[in-house]
Amino acid sequence: MSCELCHGSKVVQQPLGSYGFTFAPCPNCTNEIHAHYDQELERKLAYGEQKLA
Repeated sequence: MSCELCHGSKVVQQPLGSYGFTFAPCPNCTNEIHAHYDQELERKLAYGEQKLA
């Protein structure tokens, strides 16, 4: 399944006025990665609390 914004390339082109483009990381893919790491961190913290109890 590929991203609708970058089609799996993880990079998006943004117009830079009328004379070119800039390239940036895909915000959809970046947000998904951060959400995944947040979930993993919460899971590890919960496991650590259970282990200490």
